[in-house]
Amino acid sequence: MMMAEKYDAPDLTFKSIYYGNKTTPQDLRIFLYRGASAANFRTAVQRIVDGNFGEILSERISLVTQIHDYLNTKIIGGGSHGSLITAIRRLREFFSWADENSSQINLNSIEEIFIDWSEFLIARNRARMGPAEIHSYQSVVAVGKILTEVLELETSLISKTRFRRPKNTKKILGPELEKKSLQEIFEFGHALCDVSNALTNDVVKGPLPIVINFRDGKIYENWLRLKAEESLKYLHQPRRRSSKKKMLERREAIIADFSYENRSPIINLRIEAELLIFISQTGMNLEQAFKLQNSRFRYSSYLDGYQVHRVYKGRRQGEVSFEIFSEYREKLEKYLIWRNEFFPEDEDGLLFPLIRPNNNQNMAPSFSALTALCKKIGIKLVRARALRKTRINWFLRQSKNDALTAEMHSHTEQTLIRHYETPSLHMAIVEVANFHTTSEFSPLAPSPGLCARGPSSPQKIASAPEESTPPDCISPAGCLFCVHQRDIDSPDHVWSLATYRHLKSVEIASFRPSSKRGQPHPAFAAIERLTAKLDVFSESDVTRQNWVREARLKVEEEDYHPRWKGFLLLAESKI
Repeated sequence: MMMAEKYDAPDLTFKSIYYGNKTTPQDLRIFLYRGASAANFRTAVQRIVDGNFGEILSERISLVTQIHDYLNTKIIGGGSHGSLITAIRRLREFFSWADENSSQINLNSIEEIFIDWSEFLIARNRARMGPAEIHSYQSVVAVGKILTEVLELETSLISKTRFRRPKNTKKILGPELEKKSLQEIFEFGHALCDVSNALTNDVVKGPLPIVINFRDGKIYENWLRLKAEESLKYLHQPRRRSSKKKMLERREAIIADFSYENRSPIINLRIEAELLIFISQTGMNLEQAFKLQNSRFRYSSYLDGYQVHRVYKGRRQGEVSFEIFSEYREKLEKYLIWRNEFFPEDEDGLLFPLIRPNNNQNMAPSFSALTALCKKIGIKLVRARALRKTRINWFLRQSKNDALTAEMHSHTEQTLIRHYETPSLHMAIVEVANFHTTSEFSPLAPSPGLCARGPSSPQKIASAPEESTPPDCISPAGCLFCVHQRDIDSPDHVWSLATYRHLKSVEIASFRPSSKRGQPHPAFAAIERLTAKLDVFSESDVTRQNWVREARLKVEEEDYHPRWKGFLLLAESKI
């Protein structure tokens, strides 16, 4: 009887990542055992060692090893720890489904199994079961991209599925909601500045409670890991004197402890606030900003702000690290002084060195200190992505230049519009109004009505009679035959048309034609044009018909429109 060959699991961890004492290292061995990918990640590896998931699936070793090589190359090449965690989470979804369906995963079958998984997700989305459709799409894209690279396929695996990106219907904010959103962001920004200004070196190392007075009148007290005195029951309840004394001594010892570890909650609060202020000013994403190294910085003027250079020992010049507005320089320099006072032995460490129990600086901060603060004072927490998005939209609206805004924030125009631009009803109204202002410029015309283009490009209509006065932006009669002339839907305009027609009639009455003249007087063409306009008004509806009737009665009663009254009196005096 032949014995089954045993395989040892290869090392599938990521050596280039630093882990804290309490952080579970990422390990792809969970994909080599059936059911391990669906287990709790923190305990899965130990359960593998304990034999809870049975024997290793040898047919998967080659595939999982190549997936590990691909992800490890990404990390060594500068990829973020957060991106690795996301990729492994998506892979766990795929392998968990495959294990539930008893799929035999290997290099030859993985493509077909991936397509089957995508069909399962499509069916689940249609039944409206499980996570949102966009989550399924992102999972398929992430896993498909990894497998496409691992299998060295010329055509992306995603293109072989029926998955299409869900329609991203952007939410359009009305004026009230847009105003409320901006108010929340400004309120949060003011709170960040108040935290930054309040938590000086002396305050952080001072007596408890640490108090922050906000500009809107709110007050925040922080007792670090202690409870406020008024909430302590043992101070107000009868106890043995020795017991109460011990509790008070223990409390006083904590209050008198000025070590960074003990004061870390309040130190982290300021660092988190400074980090978000920095992101809002520079436009950096969180992944880049929290990994910035501290240094001696040099400022060089650039546009309306500064380019900030890292200065290296023995070099006068340094690389440009980021750009800031001129108003932010003073605040940044104050923070740098504060930071170096608290971390004098780590001057070349992180620019925003959060104090963490496991000392893991690879993971982006969760802003737990700011979250607690915002909850306490009753304001909305605005995270880094939302701040950056607000900054991008502000630049976009100020510059009205997609290409410039995209370049300033290191995006393509397509990415900017698809993922960052927020539709604004207010801006849409302004743009529509500007369009009509430029394309339908309507000053008063020489004739009754308005001009759509202004005195710049008169153009005769095709149906104008040969004897009609040519348009020249001066003669009222010529203006009647210009393509840019516009009528006004009002009784005053109808009165003006009727009065001007009477003026042209008086002009004909005073005219003495020459025997050599072959063409009729241009006023005849003007009268016909004016009569046609009045007929259109009269035939449109009853209201406008009454306007025309009233205008004709006024003219018969010699109640002329003020615009033409002086010309009529002069013309009638010559008859």
